[in-house]
Amino acid sequence: MTRLPKAGLLVVALGVLTLLVASATIAPLPSDRNEKRDRTKIRAHILQEALALYRLEQHRYPSTVEGLHALVNPGGSVTPFIVSVPTDGWGNLYDYRGAPEGPDGPYELRSAGPDRIPGTDDDIFFALPHFPRSE
Repeated sequence: MTRLPKAGLLVVALGVLTLLVASATIAPLPSDRNEKRDRTKIRAHILQEALALYRLEQHRYPSTVEGLHALVNPGGSVTPFIVSVPTDGWGNLYDYRGAPEGPDGPYELRSAGPDRIPGTDDDIFFALPHFPRSE
């Protein structure tokens, strides 16, 4: 068996180390993007559930002015529907628009997405269809 000189062994070791570092830094990027998108969807679902509970208690959705903070501080003697307003997978607050047709109309919940700029192609929308008021 031939032995590599120390310099040759060092070159091989550095090559292997470089490959390991490169694969560790490059591989997680697509996965990280998917994880952030999944986290955004899960947290939006939590907000949608809290909005549904808010509607059951208050007989309306929060207005645009009240925003998602109405879920944390609903006012009166009503217990908060969530402890704090979550951020999307990129650390930004969700954009909430109350129903333009009134308290029972559809609302819009949106994440600005990976570029963190609202109104661009990568935004993620979570809209609620119109449900008539039950009397």
